[in-house]
Order: sequence, then structure tokens, then C-alpha cells
Amino acid sequence: MSNSPQRLIGGVEAGGTTFRCAVAQSPQDILAETTIATRGPEETLEDVISFFAKHPSVQALGIASFGPLNLDLSDPGYGTLADTPKLDWQGYPLLRRLRERLNVPAHLDTDVVAAGMAEYQLGCARGAASLVYITVGTGIGGAYLINGQPNPGLKHAEMGHIPVARAPDDDFPGCCPFHGDCLEGMASASAIFQRWQCPPEQLPKTHPAWRLEAYYLAGLCLVLMRTLAPHAIVLGGGVLQAPGLIEQVRDEVYHGLAGYHALSPEDLKKVILKPGLAPNSGLFGSLLLAPGQERETAKQAKTVPRTAP
Repeated sequence: MSNSPQRLIGGVEAGGTTFRCAVAQSPQDILAETTIATRGPEETLEDVISFFAKHPSVQALGIASFGPLNLDLSDPGYGTLADTPKLDWQGYPLLRRLRERLNVPAHLDTDVVAAGMAEYQLGCARGAASLVYITVGTGIGGAYLINGQPNPGLKHAEMGHIPVARAPDDDFPGCCPFHGDCLEGMASASAIFQRWQCPPEQLPKTHPAWRLEAYYLAGLCLVLMRTLAPHAIVLGGGVLQAPGLIEQVRDEVYHGLAGYHALSPEDLKKVILKPGLAPNSGLFGSLLLAPGQERETAKQAKTVPRTAP
């Protein structure tokens, strides 16, 4: 394959736990991929470079990264990681390093933006005029997209750090090192583990953790619906793999709306969605970020009816 004349694209889904790398003809036609444990930045990047060195036909690279990220094109620090809890990654020039080492044009955005782009173009929210993608894992992140493109702001969205109304009788202090009991501090996988001393995937469906989780995630959905009124809210990440959780979230949202939006439970099945591409939304999205690729595939996004997964 290294001698192939075809134009290939590369994708890097840079996560706090693992880096996933792929070489593809298109996001739906992946030819090779690998998963690399996230360690220190230089050590991790050497493995990334080694993978792509085996595929010299790659001509453009997309990077979907954990954050926070500096995405200000006018800033000399564009493409670097900001105040991430992973201290050895703070200030690391991820975009510049990969551009220099691979000598290809590259583009970087947040992992949630990339996942949202993938779900808009290829997944459960195909063609949605406005879309919020939320990931609930070790942390909580979100992105707001209009016609498949991220809505620019002063900084990229940090929806996991919005303040939330506490559930009645909930005295858990929260685990966010910055804000304590923000959404991430109360409803992330880290919060679930600290609250119950058990990882989410080991909690039974009937555990009271899921009632609280549905309450807090519904609170986020209600805020989004009352402020941005998106056509689709996609709830992804490892925590959302819990059986029945998204149904509980929809129920909480329905009761929280109290008839104000005149949305029925059936309507909410078409608004609050699980990713159609999981667990590959972020990886496909990284490939869509490769310069030139997104323009080529945007025409695939057509408005189609959305139904509950």
C-alpha cells in the first residue's frame, strides 16, 4: 500500500487515554488503523509518526483532540493544548508538531466538534440544520454546529462546565477541580466513580446512579433547548452506553419542559439521539477534518427523518 498512487487521508483522534490513528480513502473506507496509549506528548507522538511513516501516500491529516485547545487562528499559539488536567500536555503544540513531522497539510479541532461533524454527515443527525454533540466520559464536552460547521465563539464551547441545579437531597460535592459541582463535576464518569466507588460500566441498570445521571443530563438538554433550540442533541461517550439511560433522559426532559415546547415523547425521540457511528464518531470526524476532505463529503449530508436508535 505504501506505493499506491491514490490520495489517502489520515486521521488522529487524540484522547486522554488513547490516540486512535487511521489511514483512509474516505471516512467510510478506512484502510489501516491503530490505537496508541496516551503517555507523555513526545513519546505518544513518536508512535503516531511511526504509524503514518508506513503510509507515505497520506496527503492530508485531520486531528480531533481532547482539550481545552487554542483555536484562535490569529494567535501564535494556535493548535496548542491549553489548561488541560494532563499537566505534561499543557501548552503542547500538537498541530505544529504533526504538521512538521509528517510534512502534510493538517487541521485540528476538538474531539466533540469532529464527532458532531461525523454524525451530521454520516450518522444519526444527518443533515440537521443545527446540532449539539455531547460526549459523557471521563469528562463532559460539547459542540454546537450549524449546517455541519462549528459555531465560532470567543473560545470553543465548554458545555461540561455549565452550572447545574442539584438534584433534591444530593450532597455530593462534585469532582471538577475548577468548579466543583458543575455538570462535569456531577455527571461525568469520574463523578460517578467518586460518588459510588465503582466505574459506570459495573453499575446495574437499577442502581440509583442512573436516576441522578438522567436528571443532570436532562438539565443540560433543557438548557440547550431553551437557549439554542437545536434540531438535534446527540448524547455520546462511554457513559451513554448504559442500558436505558437515554430513555430516562428523554423522560426527564419531557417532564422538565412542562408542556412549554409542546414536544411529545415521540418528538423527543427525534431530537435527543444516540450516536449512529459509535464508537467511531470521533475517528470518522478526524478524517473529515483533513484539509479538502470535508468539502468533498459535505454533499453527502441530506436532510432525512431521524428516529430513535
